[in-house]
Amino acid sequence: ENVGYAGGGSGTTADSLGVVLKTTNGGTNWTALSFNPQFRIYSHWWVDVNTGYVGVRGPNGIWKTTDGGATFVNQTPGIGTATSIWYELEFVDANTGFASGSSGSLVKTTNGGTVWTDQPDGLGTAIIYGMHLFDSQNLIIAGGSSLVSRSTDGGATFTPLTAPSPATTLYAV
Repeated sequence: ENVGYAGGGSGTTADSLGVVLKTTNGGTNWTALSFNPQFRIYSHWWVDVNTGYVGVRGPNGIWKTTDGGATFVNQTPGIGTATSIWYELEFVDANTGFASGSSGSLVKTTNGGTVWTDQPDGLGTAIIYGMHLFDSQNLIIAGGSSLVSRSTDGGATFTPLTAPSPATTLYAV
């Protein structure tokens, strides 16, 4: 209940000074971790107080820590471009998680980020801004142009859902 993290950074320079902040006293005080991925932090997910993931820009823009942010190791999802952004990270346990972002990017890991597999989300090149994992089999993703899709088989297939009209960008689920 006392440990928490926040992420962000400046987007005004080439080295945007990505920053991860940590509190150990319920948010009374925050300390910047020494980690700087050279891009702002767009997403983060913490499995527990020590193990967490942050999403930044680029095809290798997912980073993992297992020591509460003292060190981070670059993950290699292997899709996207230099300008791709990982907008959402979410895990159901220490091993199974998803990351989503630019150009319809959606990847899944079942081994804590060692290997990431591209998922057939059915949204084409629409940005996937948000997702919600109900458990390891059921998830919903949402993004540009009111695109919403649901998987009931762990991300192997997705079924489009009806979103409200007129089309709008959906940032969260």
